[in-house]
Parts: sequence; structure tokens; C-alpha cells
Amino acid sequence: MKQHLQVQRAHAGERWAVLGNFEYPAGARLRALTRYFCVEPFMFPQVSMEDGCPYGYSHFITCNLSIRRQAVVEAGSFESIYKLSEDTELGIRLYERGYRVLYHPDAHAFHDHLPYPGRNLIRRARVYGADYFHMFRRHPRVMKEWAMPVNLTAMDEENAVRI
Repeated sequence: MKQHLQVQRAHAGERWAVLGNFEYPAGARLRALTRYFCVEPFMFPQVSMEDGCPYGYSHFITCNLSIRRQAVVEAGSFESIYKLSEDTELGIRLYERGYRVLYHPDAHAFHDHLPYPGRNLIRRARVYGADYFHMFRRHPRVMKEWAMPVNLTAMDEENAVRI
């Protein structure tokens, strides 16, 4: 918390969300999925971010992030329609208001994900799919900006079947 406050005070009057680093508890690092998250930016990009660099809305990850309360209120706060990607969607709205994410790894936290059986991962993927549907409808430009495994902006018959 102290590190977040120091950075927020140093940048008072500027439009920053401060993203800190985190680590998993030792027991969690024994799980294969958590080990993967420790080395790949698949879910949490901190493993490949640079200290002090600015980032966009896709790095608005609330597991260790600080931003001024007034900024969140003015952006309309979290939307209840989103179940798992509510932070990213709020990040889009803040980004559109001029906010950026500043990475500060000295703002450190512990973050634990419970063990995920395969069926839970599939359930989460379905929830993310529904969230992205709403997000792309509300922010159509985001669909074009994100690298997607399937070209969703020019759907062809083969890819429609895959989805």
C-alpha cells in the first residue's frame, strides 16, 4: 500500500493507475497452471512488463492496482454485467478518459488462485466469452485491437463452425 501511495502522490494531478507486481504463495507455485502464470503473460502481464513504463487498458488488472477513487466514479465504476473481465472493461473507459497504467513492481502483493479443475477452466472460458460479447458490443474498436485466434470481424464459414 505504501508503494502505491508514494507513486500516486508523485503523480498527483496526472491520469495514472498504478499496477504493482505480485507473487503466488509457495504452495500455489507447485500447481502447473500457476507455474505457467509465473513465466507467461497469458493472464497476468506483469512477468513481461518494464518498471515505470506506461501501458494501456489491457493492463488494467485489479489484483494489485491503485487509482484515484474519483476517476473510477467519474468513469461510472464497475459494470455488473461483467463477471470476470469487469476490470478490463472499466480500464477501457478510463483509457478513453486519458488514464494509463504505470507499472511499479515495488508495489508488491501476494495473489492466490485456487486450484482449477478442468471443468472450472471451461466454465471460466464460457464466462469470459459472454463478457467479451458484451465488451465488444459496447466497445467495438477493441475487437479490432485485440489479437484473436479467429478473425471475428470477417467471419467465414470455417471459423464460424470453430466457435
